[in-house]
Amino acid sequence: MSDDSSGADSDNTLLDLLPGLDDGERRELTWLLNTVEGAGLELVTIHSLCANAAKCRVTHSIGEWPLPDVEPLAGSVVEPAITSRRTTQLDRASAFSGDAPSLWNAGYQSAVVVPLWHRSEVAGALVAATRSTEPISREVASGVELVAVRITQVFHRADLEEDHLLHSEMARLEQLKRDFVHTASHELRTPLTVIRTAAHTLQRRWADVSDETRHDLLRLLVDNAAALERVVERLLEADRAETGFFSLRKTVFDLRSLATTVLSRLSPLLEAHKVTVDAEAPVWAAGDPVLIDRAVENLVSNAARHTPSGTTITVTAVIKGETAELAVSDDGPGIAIDDVPHLSAAFFRGASSATRAPRGLGLGLTLVARILNAHDTRLEIDRSAHGGARFAFHLPLAEAPAPTPRARI
Repeated sequence: MSDDSSGADSDNTLLDLLPGLDDGERRELTWLLNTVEGAGLELVTIHSLCANAAKCRVTHSIGEWPLPDVEPLAGSVVEPAITSRRTTQLDRASAFSGDAPSLWNAGYQSAVVVPLWHRSEVAGALVAATRSTEPISREVASGVELVAVRITQVFHRADLEEDHLLHSEMARLEQLKRDFVHTASHELRTPLTVIRTAAHTLQRRWADVSDETRHDLLRLLVDNAAALERVVERLLEADRAETGFFSLRKTVFDLRSLATTVLSRLSPLLEAHKVTVDAEAPVWAAGDPVLIDRAVENLVSNAARHTPSGTTITVTAVIKGETAELAVSDDGPGIAIDDVPHLSAAFFRGASSATRAPRGLGLGLTLVARILNAHDTRLEIDRSAHGGARFAFHLPLAEAPAPTPRARI
């Protein structure tokens, strides 16, 4: 393999930063690529521009990359994204001359290519490809873009280490990276699951279901697509601002109505459970309704995932003194007493087979705890010696908003 990383302009490439990456940063890059692969993309690679920007080198790869490790930029798969400085989606129909056909000849059907930046210049690209005949969705492409941002920050951190500057900022960016990727992967899962379930039902049973059922399934698709869009928008906004995930937009909202909306949106996940609502009408609270919606969704989906079919999930919204309380409880197998203090810790799932089955990444309650902390409140977790669990939080009570005057006709 020839060495194209030398030259007067080598400090404009990512290649000169690679030797400076420590073992942890290399593992992080591999983990980020695995995150993209986990979205159903069989090939994920990092391309770095060589010094003269006429060639690119494949520095990291998960999956079978059918092209040479070093290839001319002109006509390569990454050229459109690097020259346009924006994300590009390719498929067989849009393939151009040069080496690109090798990608399709290897069985890949479509790809998304995202520029990687270094010192305000495009220095490489993240390529993700799939052999599926289904085109890469906008949501998956957005997820690849999010990971590309975090990869860029890994290289940026290595750059800071090389200059021995801003060590405290590096630590903050490291934690922000982990939080960002974990939050993105977790928050996208629930709406995508509901969308996939509803879409598959419509695809397989369109002629067998009633008009009313079709209408309900289409509503689920629309509602969860909107929820997915909100999650992506908030994550991208947080990354641009780099000031944290939860900048509150407080308003007055009906906690009972919010909980009912969440249950309706998650109905495919709750089919195997008995769901009851015990709520006063209405319960006005002060807070950020978008973030509280995410918290309630995580509590409900957590109960659905960790309890057997046929058990009951109860959502309660009531006034407690000067606060509005929302609780999600179940009559499942319960929580081991030793697990209770750790349930809000990232990646903790519990291990006792006699209690709640460990599923997922153990991030849902961590997100709930952080959302509630931003509201100056906390998640309360109660267990019963006879089984079952209860998760609750309190928000400040608020006065009902004044009715909007009717326009005269």
